[in-house]
Amino acid sequence: MTTRLYCERAGSGPALLLLHGIGSNRRAFRHQMALSDAFTVLAWDAPGYGRSEDPEAPFLLADLA
Repeated sequence: MTTRLYCERAGSGPALLLLHGIGSNRRAFRHQMALSDAFTVLAWDAPGYGRSEDPEAPFLLADLA
């Protein structure tokens, strides 16, 4: 089974991927979403955060990469 990840996407142009830190989620970038005037902005919820599913155990750093 695969873990489902949630990602918000806005705009068009070169991709700008926003990755949150531990204890946060995509909502930390609500103000940066305004960059969608010039970029395709992607703000994700890492596995186990926000609207993304919890990862299956064992979940290793290599799985995140």
